[in-house]
Amino acid sequence: PPRPVDLAVAAVAEGAGWTDPSAYVRALGDRAGRGGVAIETNTAVALGPRPGAKRHIRVGDDGADGDPAAETRAFDAVVVAAGAHARSLLADAGVSVPVVPYRVQALVTQTDYDGPMVYDATADAYLRPHPDGLLAGDGTEPVPADPDDYRREADDWFREDLAGALDERLARGDRLDGGEGPDRGERVDRGIDDARAWAGLCTATPDGDPLVGPVDSEAGDPTLFVAAGWQGHGFMRAPAVGEVVAEGVLASLAGAAFDGPESPWIGAFDPTRFGSDRFDGDEAFEIVEGMSLSNRTEEE
Repeated sequence: PPRPVDLAVAAVAEGAGWTDPSAYVRALGDRAGRGGVAIETNTAVALGPRPGAKRHIRVGDDGADGDPAAETRAFDAVVVAAGAHARSLLADAGVSVPVVPYRVQALVTQTDYDGPMVYDATADAYLRPHPDGLLAGDGTEPVPADPDDYRREADDWFREDLAGALDERLARGDRLDGGEGPDRGERVDRGIDDARAWAGLCTATPDGDPLVGPVDSEAGDPTLFVAAGWQGHGFMRAPAVGEVVAEGVLASLAGAAFDGPESPWIGAFDPTRFGSDRFDGDEAFEIVEGMSLSNRTEEE
């Protein structure tokens, strides 16, 4: 288990657990398919105009020699939950949102670990059990990343920093506890150099809260909605927010106001809360790692 010798403050969430994201997504997709949902993967899409009451989208790529192969479809509502591509996808429809992708890193080492899920706020690193051993990250780069052109391999500095954090938290037989293991600071080989490691993208917003709700209400009844900007917590929040989005879209289509007394939307996540006078799509803002506690405590 994690070594608590130098912990000043700790929090434990009883019943907290973890899951395999890929397996979970496949299970949800299978369930949706059995319920009659049409799922199309590896398909190019682009938001189109709103000529009337419905929102148009273009599905598929244009054909060779200028022959249009893309199909135009009309929907009562379109929800953009495209992660790092949400900003560019909405821009095609003339909608600007302050969502910026940033790069994060993780690895899986075959070190046996059956302890709790841990977040080290000092090292800005997390770890948890994994079917292949131990999963750990965070390796955040707080600078904007291009979702179509970013380094997908983990960096050497990330492996080195994470190895130090794991030694600090998982040292076994620490002599302060009377064991015969290595001194604190002596590196334990956890297979970090040979571990499977990668980089992916998370998305940030100016205040660290996501954007969830309609983004074209000015045109009348909304047809375009967004769910993006999760600061690395999208998978964890997805089941609950999915219900909110489904109920919110139906309420909006029925004419309910976003901030109405019976609205299922979450006011703090209003995607228009920043206003075009603050962010029109080009302004820069500080990217803060999603699990960091410093920005929250400083604001409070």
